[in-house]
Amino acid sequence: MRVVVFAALLFSFYHGVPAFAEETSAGLRVEPAEIDFGRALQHQVREAKVKLTNTGKNPVTFLPPATDCGCTTASLSKVTLLPGEVSLLTVKLETRAETGTVHRMVIVHASSGDLAVPVTIEIVPDSPP
Repeated sequence: MRVVVFAALLFSFYHGVPAFAEETSAGLRVEPAEIDFGRALQHQVREAKVKLTNTGKNPVTFLPPATDCGCTTASLSKVTLLPGEVSLLTVKLETRAETGTVHRMVIVHASSGDLAVPVTIEIVPDSPP
């Protein structure tokens, strides 16, 4: 089921919904453009921050970010950015009991367009099998 949902999300992203590039068509610079948490044990919480900079000439307003799984949450430090201003996107991922490489997606809905921030983590068992 997870593979089907992820595949559906990827299909929609390649057809004009969000942007993966650091400098997006939505007038936002995204640093970093994707999050790689590397390796982590099960039952941990990892956190990363992504800097969103309004590179356009108009204010940008955000709706609350969306994630593709309940194990991942995202929040913004500022909801409206004037040109040149920055908002930090805080992304938290709970490894829970999963193992292997896990791919998640954070979608940021902005008045200038939507963008996606891919999240990857390799989860290893917290005790040998």
